[in-house]
Amino acid sequence: MELNITKKDKNALFEREDITFKLTHTGPTPTRTEIKELLAIKTGGSVETIAIISINSEFGRDNAIGVAHTYKTKKDLEKREPKHIIKRNTPKPKKEEPKSEAPAEAPVTIAPVEAKKDTTEQSSAVPSEKSEGEPKAEEKKPVTEAKK
Repeated sequence: MELNITKKDKNALFEREDITFKLTHTGPTPTRTEIKELLAIKTGGSVETIAIISINSEFGRDNAIGVAHTYKTKKDLEKREPKHIIKRNTPKPKKEEPKSEAPAEAPVTIAPVEAKKDTTEQSSAVPSEKSEGEPKAEEKKPVTEAKK
C-alpha cells in the first residue's frame, strides 16, 4: 500500500491542514484506521489528530483518492469536525467472543415426515364448496369414445 500526498493546504480559519492524497493498494480499499496510520507517518502527526473526510475508490482499479484534515490537538478535531465525521473515524470496538464453555452439541435427530394426504379426495360427509354442482370423484366416468 502506497500513499502519496498530492495537495497540502493550511486552513488558518479552522486551524488545520487540508490534505488530498492518492492511495495505491491491492485487494479491497484499506480501512480509515490503516489510512490514518499512513498519513500520521507521512505528516509526522498523531493518528488521534487526523480525520479522514472521504475516500473515493476507482471502479476496477486499485487506486483511491481521499481528503483528510489534520489538527494540532485532538480537542481541536472534536471541536471543529462534524459529529458524523468523528463517529466515522472512531475505530469500532472489537467484539470479544464469550470464553464460557459451551455444552457439547447433542446429535440432531430427524423425525420421520408423515406423508401428506391427497387433498383431491374429500370425504362424502362434508361437501366441498367448489364441487357442489359437479359429481363427486367416485361418480365421474372416464370418457373413452369420441363424440361425432
